[in-house]
Amino acid sequence: MAGFNRYGAGFYYIPGTDTCIKLGGYLRAEVNFDAGGSHTPYWSGTGGLNNRLGNDYTFRTRALTSIDTRTATEYGV
Repeated sequence: MAGFNRYGAGFYYIPGTDTCIKLGGYLRAEVNFDAGGSHTPYWSGTGGLNNRLGNDYTFRTRALTSIDTRTATEYGV
């Protein structure tokens, strides 16, 4: 698949059609060991003491997927 510059960077021509496609997205993951269930890691103070005495962790993710398709018509791009 070759790049298709009519719509900008990242678009690719789908062979046999007049359509271009751009796939995108992101994934974010966060893991905290001994955060006490707060999603905030303890580095010092009394929370830091708990870090050495516990073994719990929190985990959260955020993800987004995007699909952009564009087809030129007789009226223009």
